[in-house]
Amino acid sequence: EQMAKTFKNLTLNNKNLLLYIITSNNLDNINEVFTGEGLEGKYIVRGRIEYEEISDHLSAADLGLLFIPPFSSQLYRCPIKTANYLACGLPYFITPNIGDDSKLAEELNIGILLKENKNLEIQKILDKLETSKESLRNHVIGLRDIQLVINFLKLSLE
Repeated sequence: EQMAKTFKNLTLNNKNLLLYIITSNNLDNINEVFTGEGLEGKYIVRGRIEYEEISDHLSAADLGLLFIPPFSSQLYRCPIKTANYLACGLPYFITPNIGDDSKLAEELNIGILLKENKNLEIQKILDKLETSKESLRNHVIGLRDIQLVINFLKLSLE
């Protein structure tokens, strides 16, 4: 429900905005909530897709959205969606206090914190963000490459 309300706020200043939702949640419930907010024609929702197909779907987007409730436990979360978005060359919107990803969005200029703001003009935001697909892909390699974990584990075993 909160996601639908936030998205409705975003459509106020972004008339051509289309939200593409891929979820394993109940599609009927999502349709009911979004339709209840008057968002007919402003979103597409589809069920789960195979992981191997994710990049095909994400590559059609202009930006990614991580809409995660900012509970205190989320500060220790590392959403794989962030890596997926960056690997596809997409900057991302994220709620505050989600692992390092919220902080990195602003520090590296690769995303924006999504707060209760009805006046966001997405194109103006994208114009200010790092949107070079190559640069965004390089960030994901620097932040989430499996070799980082391997090196860390090797050091901790020494």
